[in-house]
Amino acid sequence: MSAKFHKFKLLLDENMPARRQFEQLNHLFDVKHIAFDLRKGGLLDEQVYQEAAKLYRLIITFNGKDFKSFACPGYLGHRFGKETLRGR
Repeated sequence: MSAKFHKFKLLLDENMPARRQFEQLNHLFDVKHIAFDLRKGGLLDEQVYQEAAKLYRLIITFNGKDFKSFACPGYLGHRFGKETLRGR
């Protein structure tokens, strides 16, 4: 019996395009956008981090270094540049 696929819960930061531009990402994961879906645009990075923690969501952002100070020791993450989104 194979393990069930886990749909991670992702939160797109305000600097990211709307989630409708990521069709495959939406299919594979539970994606929400901080401004468009949650109607919480204009929050400070720390508030976005707190909201993601409250909702148990991983933050997807272009400015990961701004969130690094909020992360727990031993934090391991990946940062993808804008080149990843070309052609969208």
